[in-house]
Amino acid sequence: MADSTDTRLRSEARFQDERMLRANQGEEEFRDRFYFINAAALADYEELLSGLAGRRVVVVGSSDGGVIPLARDGVRVEGIDISLRLVSKIKQAG
Repeated sequence: MADSTDTRLRSEARFQDERMLRANQGEEEFRDRFYFINAAALADYEELLSGLAGRRVVVVGSSDGGVIPLARDGVRVEGIDISLRLVSKIKQAG
């Protein structure tokens, strides 16, 4: 069972690393075409985020870059992601 879990985690990490590499090269994902559907939800989300300055939050699955903007807005952020590329990018931005 542990081997199966390790294999799955390595596979997921590879997938996320490749996804982030493509995104950094400007490639859009299929899902990007549908973000307009969530415009109202995004506005609500951004309003909630605006009151976090000085507070401490945990971001799990930081691959969409949510950690960096929050930190720049004065939020004390702890982030975790399976993609080593993303973790490296976040460390460089900090």
